[in-house]
Amino acid sequence: GTLDELIGSGYLDGRVDFSSVKGLAFMRSGRVETSEPRPLLTEQQISEEYTPSVSRIVDYRAYEASKVYVEVIRGCSNYQRTRLPLRDGKQCTECGNCDSADPELRMECPEQIPPGCGFCSVPWTWGPPRSRSVESIVQEVQDLVNLGVHRVVLEAPGFLDYHRGPWPVTDPCSPPANTEAIARLLEGLNSIPQVASGDVHLGIENIKACLFTEDVAQMLVDSSMSSSPNIGLETGSDEHLRQIGKCGSTADVTEAVRIASKFGMKPFVYFIYGLPGETDSTVDASIEMMKQLCADGAERIILYGFRPLPGSAFERLPAPSPDDSHGQRLVREAERINRSKKSDYVGMLVEGIAAEPSWSRHGYTMVYPLTEGPLMTVAGGYTPGTRLFVRITSVLSSGLLLGEVESN
Repeated sequence: GTLDELIGSGYLDGRVDFSSVKGLAFMRSGRVETSEPRPLLTEQQISEEYTPSVSRIVDYRAYEASKVYVEVIRGCSNYQRTRLPLRDGKQCTECGNCDSADPELRMECPEQIPPGCGFCSVPWTWGPPRSRSVESIVQEVQDLVNLGVHRVVLEAPGFLDYHRGPWPVTDPCSPPANTEAIARLLEGLNSIPQVASGDVHLGIENIKACLFTEDVAQMLVDSSMSSSPNIGLETGSDEHLRQIGKCGSTADVTEAVRIASKFGMKPFVYFIYGLPGETDSTVDASIEMMKQLCADGAERIILYGFRPLPGSAFERLPAPSPDDSHGQRLVREAERINRSKKSDYVGMLVEGIAAEPSWSRHGYTMVYPLTEGPLMTVAGGYTPGTRLFVRITSVLSSGLLLGEVESN
């Protein structure tokens, strides 16, 4: 691997030429430079040769209550690209490669525009998706829960890409999700005693809406997956989606939210403010879409500010100002929706895991939901990892609820 080669080249003695070691980014004369890319690891390698360490999870504060992410897939299948002009002069010439039926041709761009959503560096950095084996994932989760972890997230840029097709999968919406492979994975995870007993909760986060169908939802329900999916929409304008290189459509997202709600799930939907190409019109569309998604069953709107990430197409574009009027409008609407959703929890009994002491309320403990639910705070001190049943009494903010412990 990169680290082995770096040390073997004399790094510890201070005599390494960084440009000779593949897969590095480094500073030279005040500028960021990169060496030749390292070949992508295969599915076998990420399953058998390069396995994550789990023993040091105990060094993290309140790890017993925190979400712990277990890699399921490396890489992303979205090989669309931004149509917006970039700071370095690159601009899409509509060559058609991104929409080609040839999966390898989709990887080629004559303009050298990084693949994927313009704000994301995953396809450029990690390539098309490769899935870890069921055995390697189950073993890692088993080792973590044996150390006291209660909340495990099956991490992937797109969970429904799991073993979705032969290499390379570069079409984000076709072929459909491999429900048989996903069901085998979940069956293996459900065989872990702590998962089967309900002491540990498994979650999934990122899914591509264009792959989320009723068949997928039914498979998740049949596999006892109580987690609700997180769906990235980013903007409510279909034109803006195409401009930034996002796959799918707003209709895909509204349909996915309706399906999830029908099957008892409470999906979160992501938006980003300050994206390149944002206008009054796209903000108007995003606000209307937030309202629609809330009515269709979305549990929460998650709003982030755009950040130019190295390796992404938008890496040289400016981040938005906190005073930006577009961002302020989106923040206000997201907070309004989220606060209204939190009011539904008042009076409910929610099972959670005690975490760290509250930073803002002396004598209170933060409590994370064991399954799906809100962040809570309760009076008293509790050891991290203690399971609590909390009766919600009031809404403190759009992201925090106050409760009273009824039993533990």
